[in-house]
Amino acid sequence: MKRKRSFLAALLAIAMTISLAGCDLGGQESTASPEPSPSASASSQEPSSADSSQEEESGTNLRDEETSPENDSDASSQGEHTGLLPEITTGDTGFDQKFAQNPLDTQYAAQMENASSTGQMIGVNSQFIELWKTEVDAAYKALLEKAPENQKDSIRTQQEEWVSGTGSAMEGFSSGKEGSAGQLETSGQILLYYRERAAELYVQLYAIDPDFSFQYQG
Repeated sequence: MKRKRSFLAALLAIAMTISLAGCDLGGQESTASPEPSPSASASSQEPSSADSSQEEESGTNLRDEETSPENDSDASSQGEHTGLLPEITTGDTGFDQKFAQNPLDTQYAAQMENASSTGQMIGVNSQFIELWKTEVDAAYKALLEKAPENQKDSIRTQQEEWVSGTGSAMEGFSSGKEGSAGQLETSGQILLYYRERAAELYVQLYAIDPDFSFQYQG
């Protein structure tokens, strides 16, 4: 549950950062300084030696600031989507490692990295909701095909119970959510819902066929 909350909080924080960045950019454009007069430009073309030394000092300080840890935050924020989705832990270390390398999460991180608005982030979530739905179907069919006969009834029952609870789960995700932030949070919860179900099915398939492949290959 904590991991889910962290994921949703991260989505909203990223959306807020994008929104604020857009506001800052608009403000910078509206406060552009006027161009210097020709006379001012001409008088500043040949700086004195004192000015040159000051510029060298300033350049050194700027380079120091650019490489200091305090100024790494902007660069690191650009890669913050990579570990955005919560880890899946099932108790089977081999499966957990395999799932952590699934191509959907890799592509999801890449597309979220390029999202420049809340609407685009919602669009990415919607796309991967459909992809995880496909993974659920593929995992279920493969599991039924490869499972021993004495386990198939149990697998069917579990899937039917999950399907029957999906409607109420969707209602719960959207309850009380408003605006674009609400849509972003809701779509994030739905994505996790299908992703987790796919993992539940795939871990059972892994016990039978450790070399299984994900439906989505990128």
